[in-house]
Amino acid sequence: MKKLCWVFVLLFSKLAFSAGEPVVNEVKVFFEGQLTTERAFNVGDSVSFEVDATDPTPLPLEYVFRLYRRCIYVQDIQNWGSTNLATYTFTSDDIGSCFAIIIGVKNDDGFDADGFFGDVQSGIRLNVTPAN
Repeated sequence: MKKLCWVFVLLFSKLAFSAGEPVVNEVKVFFEGQLTTERAFNVGDSVSFEVDATDPTPLPLEYVFRLYRRCIYVQDIQNWGSTNLATYTFTSDDIGSCFAIIIGVKNDDGFDADGFFGDVQSGIRLNVTPAN
């Protein structure tokens, strides 16, 4: 019963002090300075990712961009910060299945929904092939 009460207190405090969570409206991909819907790239290509997110409170937002190879987290290509844009250059290590960039978004309401991706996340799966 004690644990159940503690969970209720945490949930209530989250609801009471946060008017809502951020929303990822769109993730744009830019290649050679142009917006693209392409999701297949070559080793050596550089792409930029731009996140359009809003917060209903409206609190300032922070973003993180995380790299996944073969569906396994590898590294942050941009740590948590106020910049909603990150650039990445593909390497030969990126060739293979299940390559993705996962973007986390959080506001500064003092709560982090999952402790790793912030309050909300969005991802882009890409295909990387050897350079031509």
